[in-house]
Amino acid sequence: MNVLPLKRDFAPAPYADGLEIEQAALHAMLSSVEALRAFSASTAAAEFGHPVHARLASHLLELEEAGRQPSVAAALALFGDDELEPGLTAKHYVGRLFVGGGSMLFAAPWRDVHETFRAHVARRTVFNAGTTLQLCMTSRALRGRVDRNPDTASASGSCLRRALRGRVDRNNKQ
Repeated sequence: MNVLPLKRDFAPAPYADGLEIEQAALHAMLSSVEALRAFSASTAAAEFGHPVHARLASHLLELEEAGRQPSVAAALALFGDDELEPGLTAKHYVGRLFVGGGSMLFAAPWRDVHETFRAHVARRTVFNAGTTLQLCMTSRALRGRVDRNPDTASASGSCLRRALRGRVDRNNKQ
């Protein structure tokens, strides 16, 4: 259950389904310097799917990198009185993140939250690679490259290499 009222329509399912674990990770990062250090050693802000979460994570990770203590006040200063969504101010949202809402994830030890977040990022990465592979193979098939190529394995290998590198070819160019 999403303990904080953020919209889920910002991205495909693997991103939107991770709101709760992202919230729990941010709660851990705000609540514990030890947790923030563990996250900063293994996590990039871009791994947070929701734009608000990515922005807050980036700020917290930058604070840690600069040797400064994360705080709710610093997080609130980042957003000011911004309205994140209609009827939801940044102050309210960050405050709820720090307090922890009602989700069981917020009560979990930060090491478990960290491990769960890393697993979520890994699943999302595999999903993205699969989607990229599917788009590549579909575009090649539509252009007739797979059918004309006697070595279809070569065409799929090219798509697979691109998918594993994380390159999404939005213009269907090779």
